[in-house]
Amino acid sequence: MTQYNSGASRGWQPRDRLLHPLCMDTLTKRSAEELASADSVSWHAVQARDTTSDGRFVYAVTSTGIYCRPSCPSRKPRRDRVRFFDAPDAARAAGFRACKRCKPDAALPADPWIERIRRACVYLSNVDGHPSLATLAARLGGSPYHLQRNFKRLVGVTPREYAEAVRLRKVKGRLRQPGDITGAMLDAGYGSSSRFYERAVPKLGMAPSVYRRGGIEPLETTAKLFDLTLRSESHTLKRALTDPRLFSGIGNAYSDEILHAARLSPMKLTSKLSGEESRRLYEATRKTLADWTSRIREETGAGFPEKVTAFRKGMAVHGRYGQPCPDCGSPVQRIAYAENEANYCATCQTGGRLLADRALSRLMHSDWPRTLEELEERKSKKF
Repeated sequence: MTQYNSGASRGWQPRDRLLHPLCMDTLTKRSAEELASADSVSWHAVQARDTTSDGRFVYAVTSTGIYCRPSCPSRKPRRDRVRFFDAPDAARAAGFRACKRCKPDAALPADPWIERIRRACVYLSNVDGHPSLATLAARLGGSPYHLQRNFKRLVGVTPREYAEAVRLRKVKGRLRQPGDITGAMLDAGYGSSSRFYERAVPKLGMAPSVYRRGGIEPLETTAKLFDLTLRSESHTLKRALTDPRLFSGIGNAYSDEILHAARLSPMKLTSKLSGEESRRLYEATRKTLADWTSRIREETGAGFPEKVTAFRKGMAVHGRYGQPCPDCGSPVQRIAYAENEANYCATCQTGGRLLADRALSRLMHSDWPRTLEELEERKSKKF
């Protein structure tokens, strides 16, 4: 009687065979659920022959005793005969041998576009003018389509966006150096003033003449330097925070938010500020700007943010005149002056006292309400 070859029917079996991760006798410390999820992702990569997964793991076929890269062009195995390993060494230790077709032990070939994109970045950082995508592709090799696609894949932005960022960085540096604005514009690669004011000035957030005067960076300065700058001139807090010669990049909208977070009146004089109030304002400035920078980056992704100083959803007081304060529920107030206005919460920032609007208080004299209670009382009498 011929003996049944049970070993042949089961196929090739590696030495030191590990049990399937869903079994109870698993030899791994990770949970069965975690391994099942990871194996599912890996199996999809094998089915798709995903080249981006090469180097992340290898898979072994128990019926052949061979391990391969995820992108191996060999015949796709059955799922129940596949095991996954984090590295070729682990597969070899389990008794499998390397595939001679995809060579999983060999180093991954270098991405041929890395060097081209590096040269493109160097070229765009030094070239004068605005080279077209076709010109850039002809210089580096490859089609404009593939250059655009791989540039964004490796750098995160398009060649045009990268060139604009380089020019913006250059013009910022030139504006802080001696010389005129026209010279800074031309040195940075802007061929005309119209192009400069169309593309660069919105990113600066202010006029070039204002930017070149400069101010300290609120997110980079120390509490001591912040306090010294704040007290260097006697102004209201609102004016001091919005003065680009003192603080860079705060502006009207975010100054309202900062003062509300610090619980300080916009009309309080810097010379009257206590040490504790100065520290509170410093911390509120950094936190408010950092929070809004993070929000805007999440909204815009890799692109350039637009209208970053305008009213935005989620602001506490700026642009919310008459609406309830998110912290106390009192109606948000405002003071109009020149072409600007300050928004504030009387309960949170001024102890319930209404700040005098210069034009209206001159018109109303003693009839100007001093507190929120007086304001509400006069409104009720009016109606």
